[in-house]
Amino acid sequence: MKEIPILFSTAMVRAIIDGRKTVTRRVCKCPVSLIEELKEVDGFAWFGNCGVWKSEMPYQVGDTLWVRETWCNIEDDIHYKADYIYRADGLYENDYWLKWRPSIHLPRKAARLFLRVTDVRAERLQDITNEDAIKEGVGFYTPRFETDIATSASESTTARTKFCSLWDSLNARRGYGWDANPWVFRVGFEKI
Repeated sequence: MKEIPILFSTAMVRAIIDGRKTVTRRVCKCPVSLIEELKEVDGFAWFGNCGVWKSEMPYQVGDTLWVRETWCNIEDDIHYKADYIYRADGLYENDYWLKWRPSIHLPRKAARLFLRVTDVRAERLQDITNEDAIKEGVGFYTPRFETDIATSASESTTARTKFCSLWDSLNARRGYGWDANPWVFRVGFEKI
């Protein structure tokens, strides 16, 4: 079992804290020309008709993921009781003097959220169901944490449609948009 860092946006951290997010999807980066068939064998995803190329699954059941989130180090300020504060808490929105740091730079010692991997499988992005989109945390989006992502949708919009908008906002410019329908690793987890 490994301990692995994983990035989440502020809105998704909030959804994890609230217990609304229990699944995440991560792009499986591999040569598209080799993907004709995908088989999972002993923790590996095999691509191509002869297993010409393989990608070790990035996560295994039982692994611990430590969440990297937007944060601020305030250890020199006696006004606050903690050394670190987190944007997902939403308590410091009016403190414009705070220097928020990107999640990618959160050190392990500042991590506060830990997740245990309960399920991993490879699938096509567009295979997501409405129920799984809700598990992705998009069912109850609020504009407080994300501005343009899936917030202006009507009541008839499904969680799957909201997930599509969220996915494209994060991945389309990298070439892994909804319309590309990339292979993804679906990772189920629980808070520990």
